[in-house]
Amino acid sequence: MNGIKLLPGLEITREGGAWLPESGTYVVADLHLGYEAAARREGAGMPSVQREVIMRRLGRIVERYSPDRFIVNGDLKHTYDRNLRQEWDEILEIIWFLRSSVKKVDVLRGNHDNFLATILSREGIKLKNSAKVAGIAFAHGHETVKRSGWLVIGHEHPFIKTREPLGAGISLPCFLWSRKLKMVVLPPLSPIAFGRNVLPPEAEPLSPMIESFSSFEAAAMTEKGLLRFGKVAALGAMG
Repeated sequence: MNGIKLLPGLEITREGGAWLPESGTYVVADLHLGYEAAARREGAGMPSVQREVIMRRLGRIVERYSPDRFIVNGDLKHTYDRNLRQEWDEILEIIWFLRSSVKKVDVLRGNHDNFLATILSREGIKLKNSAKVAGIAFAHGHETVKRSGWLVIGHEHPFIKTREPLGAGISLPCFLWSRKLKMVVLPPLSPIAFGRNVLPPEAEPLSPMIESFSSFEAAAMTEKGLLRFGKVAALGAMG
């Protein structure tokens, strides 16, 4: 399926983000631009591959939804302690693309975004801690957020890991949502940032606002669209 309507005015979509049709707002999280350059600093021979994938995904989002507003919900960049050249180049390229396609671009602070404000200031964009659209709050999720209604976060990089009878497995990025907690967790838009298996016994949430994934439902991203799995607590360790 192309999308799942979670509540009035909020849908999750096969492109990996949240769509708020009434306000024309699209939200993604965890691009982790500069991931490859950071890996090379640590000695890994990783080529730069995700820029092209992310640009293609953003292009599909703009083409399909024609949003007026675009929100990056944290971790636009990857390196904690500085701004790498790759981060400068790719962040500015993406900001230029989004600004040529939508009326407003908002960037929210993630735990990897320590020096991001310097890059964004070049384009006159202020790095924010949170945003609110149509009564729904948005924040990265690495810190506790006071709110009364629904909250959309990133940070967790949720995946569902399945195993075949012969031991082979596949990991699928997924959306999570809990009506009990009034919370939605977005998958990473980055195609290479490592994810967390949300199924027991491996599941261990990163966000201080989540004690367990047991109350969450899941929908995985596949080549054919979103695949709804149901309650995480009922899935157990698959395979």
